[in-house]
Amino acid sequence: MELIRFPECDRIQIRNTRYQGVREGIYTLYNERECNGRASYVQEGSDPNYIFYVETSDGWNGWMVGSTWCLNKAGIAVQDEARHPDEVLSVWEEVYNNEWFYSESVEVVCAGLCVPDDIIAFGMNL
Repeated sequence: MELIRFPECDRIQIRNTRYQGVREGIYTLYNERECNGRASYVQEGSDPNYIFYVETSDGWNGWMVGSTWCLNKAGIAVQDEARHPDEVLSVWEEVYNNEWFYSESVEVVCAGLCVPDDIIAFGMNL
């Protein structure tokens, strides 16, 4: 059997933060908006946060989680060039008292898949 990797996850979950609990939860694809050529996600709820990819002029490239979409300002971040946030292999960082701390407990995982109707996997229609 061949494992099929779909282009991107349509729902991302952030969990196990130490300092940024407000950013935990489920994020869905953000109306097909991209930031720096990567998919973006918006948190479910009334006061949402966003997951987006940033490339800065000083060479910092990575994923951020913040309250303003596609702005180089966040409460959670990771310097990693993974194509999607659930594929990050580096340790995420969190802000606490205006300082960044590595937080090995932070998990950013796929919580669902976007499967087009015409995809066939393992010989069966999904």
